[in-house]
Amino acid sequence: MINRFATNFPILLVALKKKQTPVLAKILTIFSIGYALSPIDLVSDFIPLLGILDDVLILTALFSISMSLIPKEMFDEYRNEAQIQKNMHKTIAVVALLVILAFIAWGIIALFWN
Repeated sequence: MINRFATNFPILLVALKKKQTPVLAKILTIFSIGYALSPIDLVSDFIPLLGILDDVLILTALFSISMSLIPKEMFDEYRNEAQIQKNMHKTIAVVALLVILAFIAWGIIALFWN
């Protein structure tokens, strides 16, 4: 269930940006994100198991309804766009890591060169 959520959440973020996404799907997605980030819960998180279980069930239901409101063709298009964005982010992360490593190597060389 968490794997499905992690796979589909970026798709819903792409859907939020598109004009052709149904308004109700956008509203439910925004409400879901707000509920996930809100410190106010229906059942307090201090109650063992029930506090987290209600969040999981509510968020799963809201995101599932949001996804079902998006037509399949649009959802597939958004999935492709989310995958492209994911690949782009990975490339940027690798380039940033290489730049950082180059600066570290340059610093070490400069330290021992003198």
